[in-house]
Amino acid sequence: MATDGELLSQYAKAGSEESFSELVGRHGPMVLASCRRLVGQLLFGCPYAPPPLESPVHEH
Repeated sequence: MATDGELLSQYAKAGSEESFSELVGRHGPMVLASCRRLVGQLLFGCPYAPPPLESPVHEH
């Protein structure tokens, strides 16, 4: 079984779809859950949510 680093290297160097698919299978559910938590915090104003990012373009 290849390590995550090996899979990432194979994907970066050769565009290996098999390596990418394996990484998504291993880590996709965790990434999706993290994104859902963050979006939920931002949308529903939980007290422990990080502050929203400021836009680099300011309207005058």
